[in-house]
Amino acid sequence: MGDPITAAAAMSVVYSWYNFYVKGDKETGIFVVLWVPTRLGGYFGEQYTRTTLSRHTTALGFSR
Repeated sequence: MGDPITAAAAMSVVYSWYNFYVKGDKETGIFVVLWVPTRLGGYFGEQYTRTTLSRHTTALGFSR
């Protein structure tokens, strides 16, 4: 299976559509869907930072 953060983001989008279209609660639907880019941006930004730091520290001869 995929990454748990990505799965949670997909479920959040479905839940926000449900709130927006089925329940008619547009405010909650918009609020919930705003969670997705925030979480994914933070998660993928952290992954990129870890990879970059690991690559640079290894190139300089440092090890963990």
